[in-house]
Amino acid sequence: IRTKRKGRPYTVAVDYKLRKDGATWRAFDVITDEVGLVANYRAQFRKIVKRDGFDGLLERMRKKSNASR
Repeated sequence: IRTKRKGRPYTVAVDYKLRKDGATWRAFDVITDEVGLVANYRAQFRKIVKRDGFDGLLERMRKKSNASR
């Protein structure tokens, strides 16, 4: 992706991890700056579960889901 950062041209590589689902290919991860969304979410979820337990993670997700409606 070509964009601008602080008014200067900037290029960001975006990679996709794909899986074949029948005859269709589906993206299941997006990677930028060598960090995938799946790994990033996993790390965040792990921290929350460690601190607040699985119920705490679910409660946070419910609150965010309800706030976006």
